[in-house]
Amino acid sequence: MNPPRISVRRPLKIVLVAVIALAVVAGVAFAWYATAPRWTGSGDWAACSRLATVGPEQAVRIVTNTLRVDLLQNHAVVTPGYVNETGWGFTVTCGDHAVVGDPIASWSMPPADHAEHLGWSVIIEGDWTLCATPAFVDWTTGAELMWTANPGPAC
Repeated sequence: MNPPRISVRRPLKIVLVAVIALAVVAGVAFAWYATAPRWTGSGDWAACSRLATVGPEQAVRIVTNTLRVDLLQNHAVVTPGYVNETGWGFTVTCGDHAVVGDPIASWSMPPADHAEHLGWSVIIEGDWTLCATPAFVDWTTGAELMWTANPGPAC
């Protein structure tokens, strides 16, 4: 009799289709997670990145390499900024050229060369926590100019 044999094959086909569908969904989810951007821009970052030699993603890589931070578990926030020779930070907006705006904060120490710099403020964040003190990367040279404090162990 064929009916019992057919009834066994049909559930196996359904299970096989379900397993394949779950594997495809899991593969797509992993690919999305692995390729998702690991930084977000803040302020006028998109316009300023057109003026900068070192882009925001490069600034994030410079800071994370220094801190040895894994961006699969953390992410960064990148904001364009201006730091004067005394260590005060200001907002920056960009069009044809960078325009310095309002003061944001004072870094704990001035740049080592006591010069003015346009650059990227990079903050590494974990799940709802600050992992490392913000760093400032010059957007012309890629030099890490300063930290708000000594960069300690990150996430």
